[in-house]
Amino acid sequence: MKTKIASALIGSLALLLGFYPFFDFNSNEILLSKNSIVATYDDSGTIGNSKSTIAVNADQVCFSYVLGNKAPYPFAGIKITSAKAFDFNTKDVLTVRIKVEKNKRLQTYFSVPINDTLQRIYGNSIDCTPDKSFYNLRISDYSTPLWWFKKNHLSESALPESDFSKVTSVCIENNILQERGAPDTICVSSILSWRDNTWLVTALVFFVFVYNFLIFFRHKLRREKKVVVEYKAMEFKEVDEDKLKKDDIAQITAYIVKHYENPDLTLKTIRKALGITENRISMLIRTEYQMGYKEYIHQIKINEAKRLFKESKLNINEVATIVGFGNISTFNRVFKDLEGMTASQYIEKIKS
Repeated sequence: MKTKIASALIGSLALLLGFYPFFDFNSNEILLSKNSIVATYDDSGTIGNSKSTIAVNADQVCFSYVLGNKAPYPFAGIKITSAKAFDFNTKDVLTVRIKVEKNKRLQTYFSVPINDTLQRIYGNSIDCTPDKSFYNLRISDYSTPLWWFKKNHLSESALPESDFSKVTSVCIENNILQERGAPDTICVSSILSWRDNTWLVTALVFFVFVYNFLIFFRHKLRREKKVVVEYKAMEFKEVDEDKLKKDDIAQITAYIVKHYENPDLTLKTIRKALGITENRISMLIRTEYQMGYKEYIHQIKINEAKRLFKESKLNINEVATIVGFGNISTFNRVFKDLEGMTASQYIEKIKS
């Protein structure tokens, strides 16, 4: 028996060493690397009046900002660049260590050069809470926002395959529903990129387990044994309702932001996709954002419409279709209700 155990251990060790070269666990610190440059940016350089400051030390970067009221879609963020391009892969994961004062959705972007003059933008979001510090963002989940294609008059089919090994910058920006004029501070301690080979490790561990199981218990598999089933009382664990609410609202918000342009996006659609009841979806949105489901959807659509009016030459009908309104009259009514002016008046305002 001792000989069998020794043989199994030696065989397992040899197997692990044989597969070791295939484990790519290399990780790279992006934020506080000696080659990285961190700077703040906001809309004050164009038509806005947002303000932002940054404090960088050896442990973290603290970014403070106040969104202004001049730009139709005010923004502020931090941008990390490096003399050497960031080398990403579709299997990579960005682990961001970030601290916020209250619940918010932050935007993250990175840029990939297409040619000497044009950078393609890829975006994703982070649903941050004060009681959480680490967030994992898969590179494969990043996508180019619709406004970028419209602004540059391009389509996905006209673009070459992106080379994520030549990422020029990584940004973290304010959330879409951040209140104007309200000061906010975000502290980022680390942005780490690493290769996710969890599936390979899991498969190998499972294989080694089966291998040892067969060696240790091979002689027992040939015997017939009487199976005795021991009764054991079922244990019930108390449900953490607060954590459950946070997980549900994070799923709901992520799904809505990704599909808001769908004119047929309803509570029933979200329920089928996420398995959360319609009443719970409505309750969580009202609790989290102090507005009803329809008002929340309309707020996101109108914010995107304002961005398109500012950054593109699309007409009102085109913008209304892009952001997911079934007809122009509904779009005009909702736009006036939320902004206090018609879309035409808004376009004239930003042009003047």
